[in-house]
Amino acid sequence: MKTNINYFAVVALAAMGIVLASCQTEGGGNSTGTGKGRCSAENTAKLIKAIDILGARGFKPGEILSIVGKSAGELGCKRDFYSQAWYKYFNEKYPQPSDGIAGDSSYNIKTGALYDYANPVSVAQSMPSCYRNGNPERDCNPTYHPMFGDDKTYPTDFSKPTRCGRDPGGNRVCDYQMPPRSCRMTADWKRACRLKKNAVDFCWTYAKGDIPMIPDSNVGGMFNLAKAKRTDEAKMTPKAPKVQGAYCDPIEKFGG
Repeated sequence: MKTNINYFAVVALAAMGIVLASCQTEGGGNSTGTGKGRCSAENTAKLIKAIDILGARGFKPGEILSIVGKSAGELGCKRDFYSQAWYKYFNEKYPQPSDGIAGDSSYNIKTGALYDYANPVSVAQSMPSCYRNGNPERDCNPTYHPMFGDDKTYPTDFSKPTRCGRDPGGNRVCDYQMPPRSCRMTADWKRACRLKKNAVDFCWTYAKGDIPMIPDSNVGGMFNLAKAKRTDEAKMTPKAPKVQGAYCDPIEKFGG
């Protein structure tokens, strides 16, 4: 049976880099997340289970694709995604999903824990339900920032990238170990994240915001948050802790 390519899904996944060419690593291989470019039966089953969990929790198709699509990239299931079994399953259930932004969240806004997108079932179970309608600026009340790590408590060592390669434009791109926890939201940040005019840029997605630029010894590169490596602490099952950790930098630093 011929599978139709869902235009809306292509747009949604393109926004996350799912349909972009894989970065060419310095070692000569292709960067394909934690997998090797071919989606295993085990990983396919994980992605399908995540789709079902999110659907049962009431997430809209665009948000489901946003979350599962990011996990697909981590698991090596992003290449030619429209021919992958997990996507065919999604496409049959949701023929016309809109774009979603939940998968842009690096951290759990309730616990501050870094999401392990290589474990899609865990992410599907722990993603706060306030994301499910695609309006987090209206429905969510974050304690921790969804994208900014606590680099005061866990400073990033930019001298030791975990992986470097080239993006489709030929620019050098490096991955760095992200802080295992997010920074705490101040009152100013919480207000900004609920203002529709700038909440998306400040809080919920990178799609309309500036990409953080990180200096490199050879060529200017960018801090690729979507594929940054996790630490051992982030692999633990997140439990709601007491509010802890450093506060996010003043919002004025970001033009807020």
